[in-house]
Amino acid sequence: METDKQELKKQIDELHASYSEQIKAIEALNSEKHLDDQILQSEEIRQVFMDGLKSAKTEVCIISPWVSKKLVKDTYKSCFEELAKNNVVTKIIYGYGDPASTKYLDNKRRLENSREAIKEIKRIYQKLGKDYLLRVLESDTHDKLFIKDNEWYLIGSMNLLSSGIDHQNDNKELAEKRHNSKTVDIYKIMFFKDV
Repeated sequence: METDKQELKKQIDELHASYSEQIKAIEALNSEKHLDDQILQSEEIRQVFMDGLKSAKTEVCIISPWVSKKLVKDTYKSCFEELAKNNVVTKIIYGYGDPASTKYLDNKRRLENSREAIKEIKRIYQKLGKDYLLRVLESDTHDKLFIKDNEWYLIGSMNLLSSGIDHQNDNKELAEKRHNSKTVDIYKIMFFKDV
């Protein structure tokens, strides 16, 4: 009988220890919450993206299925110039769909336009002698993600390098800005380790 009580007490202590560990893990996740976390819509997304480009210190990572040459030249050229001048590593993943597939006929045109826009970005870095800072990967992705340094990320529905105020775009866009270094690390491993 005494042995049964001791075994039961041991099991209760183990459950309590496990429960305490889970509580600590949840508290650690909650401590990652940041007052600057935001839910953004439409033009707010663009502003936060541009602010992130302008204030980056070490690295920016961008996934945008499409890239607009006009938007790069008219809106983001100075941002990319500043990134290069400030020795900020810039990683871009772009492209969507198989351009050889008849299912993606419109994508073929958009992909060619995106390639031209990427050439424009490359020229910016080459002109400044900083082309080693720009890393680009053409992929088949519909993801939209921006990471600023190891500080925060922006994830949502907007194609950050192609959807713009200069385009007749009435789409309602949504994004979340989060300060969570663990998630930033996960996204960098998931998407940018080969870029």
